[in-house]
Amino acid sequence: MRRMNIVDIIIIVFIIGGILVLVSKLGTFGSSGGQGEEMKMTKAIIVLEVEDVREATVNALKIGHIVLSEETNSTVGPIKEMTVIPYRDEIETVDGKLVFAEVPDKYTIVIALEASLLERETGYFSEGITEMKINSVFKFYTKYVSTSGRIEEINWQ
Repeated sequence: MRRMNIVDIIIIVFIIGGILVLVSKLGTFGSSGGQGEEMKMTKAIIVLEVEDVREATVNALKIGHIVLSEETNSTVGPIKEMTVIPYRDEIETVDGKLVFAEVPDKYTIVIALEASLLERETGYFSEGITEMKINSVFKFYTKYVSTSGRIEEINWQ
């Protein structure tokens, strides 16, 4: 049997230190945030604007349908209200002017979703997973359709 030298002692200290770090991380694994952060979900209404869609998409979205996030496959919430208006786009006239005019067979849908949001330092998260930012594109789907829209506002209940 040989004697322990300084390299053996350093290796043993690193192994013990690694075990202590692992135990401390596993000991706090189930806690909420470590800094007293309380996980509290708050009900909110998220207003989405879905532009430039055809009548099939309008007919596929109904009040009461459950909306899911396409990125995380997590439930956001049911559709509470829906408003359909004709889609308007910039069109160039014959004399070269740009005007807003209705585009035939195209619609804009304003959807109000009921969601449970978690507020963190970095933003708002639906069901604690899907980040919700105003003016961001939100890809979503229901049982009958998949599309995307821009988050217009978040109203707290």
